[in-house]
Amino acid sequence: MPFNKELAPAVTLLFVAGLEGTGHHLWKEHLNKCRSSGFCSALPHRYAMDIFAEQETLHKTPRVFTEARLHRGAELLNQSALAVNGSGIVVLNTLTDGMHSYPTGGPFPRRAQHGDGKFLTFPDVYELSRMADVASLDLRVLVLMRPASEILHSTIVKRNYSHNPLEQHAVLVAAATALAQQVTRVPARHVRCVWSMSLASEEEAELDDLLHFIHPNMPEQVRKMLRRSFRQAPIAHRRRSARSQEHHNKSLLSQPSTTMMDMMTYTLSDTMNKTLVDLVCKARWTTSQ
Repeated sequence: MPFNKELAPAVTLLFVAGLEGTGHHLWKEHLNKCRSSGFCSALPHRYAMDIFAEQETLHKTPRVFTEARLHRGAELLNQSALAVNGSGIVVLNTLTDGMHSYPTGGPFPRRAQHGDGKFLTFPDVYELSRMADVASLDLRVLVLMRPASEILHSTIVKRNYSHNPLEQHAVLVAAATALAQQVTRVPARHVRCVWSMSLASEEEAELDDLLHFIHPNMPEQVRKMLRRSFRQAPIAHRRRSARSQEHHNKSLLSQPSTTMMDMMTYTLSDTMNKTLVDLVCKARWTTSQ
């Protein structure tokens, strides 16, 4: 199928990038509301299998991005864009089987959802941007941000994937570096940092600017729906936290000490500041103005 360049102004591709624990599940709720309006659609699972397959890992040499692979990915993105009837948003993750956070387990059966398979796997937003370029489609990347202490509480205290706090912390540090390295290679105008847990307190103008970034021609009824979802997010988040309390209580024996948590919070925060905050959120947001 030839690539339809006329789709670029009307269709945006949205990838929600961020460390594990920065709010992918919260954005799934927001974007599900958009999908219910018909303006957003999810990347089909069978396409995700091809586009996100064979992801880069910590212990393997990164794969070669062949022209054939780029064009195959571009063709799948183009076919997904056609499904939104000429105008809308194709959501590349969160609405599919996998969140594709950093790190991610992915939707692939051969990858463990917990343990080494999850910890060693990252998406590649730079390769995704190259596929979008070949397809002449407009990729928008939301980089989710959250305080390091809250990320560690979410990943280590609430969910505790590996029962090894130091391992989870080390992977998050590596993931922050990998995400920054990828995003800094994506054109600045396609990247926006978002503090997901603070959207409820943002000014209306800031929310409108964010929605315009996601899609410049978003219908007003969809904008109202998403603004309302952003405002209600803290309530939904508190409800989820209450539901997770039982799991939290069961895993108390494997929780790190306060001293260890303070050390991990410091190092993760320092890494995030030197990579994501300084190289992506500050420098590139200024550049894109």
